[in-house]
Amino acid sequence: MKSGKLIISALLMMGATSLFAQTGAQDGSKYGKGEDSIRCIKNMSLYEPYAKAKNYKDALEFWALAYEECPAASKNLYIYGVKILEWQIQNEKDPAKRQELINKMMNLYDNRIKYFGNDAQWPANRILGNKAVDYLALMGDKADKKQAFQWLNESIKARQGQSSPEVVKDWVLTSEEFFKANPSLREEYINHYLEGMGYLDTYLATAKGGMVQYTEQVKSLLSQRFAASGAADCDALQAMYAPKVKENKDNIEFLKSTIALLRRSRCQESDVYFLASEYAHKIQPTMESAVGMGKQAVKKDDLNQAITYFQEASTLATDASDKAEIDLNIASLYFKRRNYPQARTYALRSLENDPNNATPYILIANMYASDARNIYPSDPIMAQAVYYAAVDKLERAKSADPSKASEINSMISSYRANFPKNEDVFMHQDLEKGKQITIGGWIQEKTTVR
Repeated sequence: MKSGKLIISALLMMGATSLFAQTGAQDGSKYGKGEDSIRCIKNMSLYEPYAKAKNYKDALEFWALAYEECPAASKNLYIYGVKILEWQIQNEKDPAKRQELINKMMNLYDNRIKYFGNDAQWPANRILGNKAVDYLALMGDKADKKQAFQWLNESIKARQGQSSPEVVKDWVLTSEEFFKANPSLREEYINHYLEGMGYLDTYLATAKGGMVQYTEQVKSLLSQRFAASGAADCDALQAMYAPKVKENKDNIEFLKSTIALLRRSRCQESDVYFLASEYAHKIQPTMESAVGMGKQAVKKDDLNQAITYFQEASTLATDASDKAEIDLNIASLYFKRRNYPQARTYALRSLENDPNNATPYILIANMYASDARNIYPSDPIMAQAVYYAAVDKLERAKSADPSKASEINSMISSYRANFPKNEDVFMHQDLEKGKQITIGGWIQEKTTVR
């Protein structure tokens, strides 16, 4: 009798254990109950070491069991799950099975939103953005671009400047695809491009490490794609933005974004660019608006006013490349006015911020050649010797930018033809070959007789 009672008790206990065993997926709890909770914890402890070591093959079985039975147990199920599924997808050759794995990954993102969408660091809108990025990358040409854009748009509108560069990139590029398929979407694409570049600037302000360079690369890519897209047609932008600029003449943010757009689109000779610059400069002078005013003055052939605006722009510029470009513009204007000393001063300033640019050296060489006779009005042989100094500058130009060597060598050959002839040097004992001389006038530079 005693043994019979023990058997009955054991059976009852087994039944109770079975009754109270439930997976987390079944009851919505973190680990589940009873034996199922023990199995969940065991599988999680088994897959994580493999996943951390990037041994996704051995992690797969244990991760799959944990994910299926207790999906609310840990965020790591989803962080490592994406990597495990990516590994599976990369190694799957069968198209149908590969698509099943992609679908499984999309479902993984949905479940992460379901169970961990309230996470402060990784809220639902951030997860959704990553889902869209992976979807587009994995599906390629077969992706439903409208669905992907909907996910990206929802994420972007919620996160704005906190959006990752990858999400912003896909958002803008997908908008570009829509525009190319339907030109009537030009304005939408332009707006997405402008917003995206603004979000990237915001993100860049706090970016660290490799993300700084990557964000700059994304910005460069989007700018290049925009310039080549056809949306940046100057006549179209003039027609589109002229009335908007007038309507928003007191809206400094709109004016600044419009000026930036027109500059990136190389539409700085358009009337709408000048108008936006004029309105913006009255409200809040910036480097961009001052450059716009300077270009407008150049178009009116008011070089004095143009120089004044460009000098203001140079003062307001914070980026070295911008300052270098503006100072080179000033140098060119002084050159046009034949004020060569000032032209050289600004060309050298440009080189301080962009030493690898050959153009300032070429401009200085042209100054020397253009003014040679005025440096030595009564000595034609010494006037020819000025070309030694001009060639020195061309050699510096070639060193600064070897990619322009062919063009510069052609100029050097032309300038060498102006060197004093041997028979002329006979009358100038100070022009002995190999001797160092100083070119006079405003140039005041040492050079070597050839």
